[in-house]
Amino acid sequence: HKMRVAFLTFAAVIATFSSQALAFSSASLSLRPNMGQAAISKLGLRSPQFASSGGKRQVLGLSMGEKQTFKNFDDMIANSKKPLLVDFYAVWCGPCVLMGRELSQLSETMEDKISVVKIDTEKYPKITERFDVYALPTCILFKDGEPIERVEGVMKHDELKALVESKLA
Repeated sequence: HKMRVAFLTFAAVIATFSSQALAFSSASLSLRPNMGQAAISKLGLRSPQFASSGGKRQVLGLSMGEKQTFKNFDDMIANSKKPLLVDFYAVWCGPCVLMGRELSQLSETMEDKISVVKIDTEKYPKITERFDVYALPTCILFKDGEPIERVEGVMKHDELKALVESKLA
């Protein structure tokens, strides 16, 4: 069974918020920086294709989902068409890997209701500090530009789904 949804690490698409925009699919996709073609193929994806439009760089061809383009993290939170579940993680964090599996499943089962975005805490320490993230993994659910729920530590898919659904009701 091929994994239809992969996580798009927020850091993978943009080097700086000021010069480029992020395009992500509503079906939360993700590639890591310098990810090779073999690794991309294992995810069942093809290599990312880039296109420029109005001075903004967009990632194309990662998913069949609808694409949205954002200037920066604040713009993404404020203007996403769906609530965002933002996962703050680190690559060296064992519990983050476990939570990543649960979030992958959640992204598939709730793709019409939320988008999952991953933030590497080591690459984006200012965003991490701004949201007072001191434990990993930490997930923050944003709706209409505001944080409405926070989860620290690993949660199973069913518990996480129930929590998200209760907050979106």
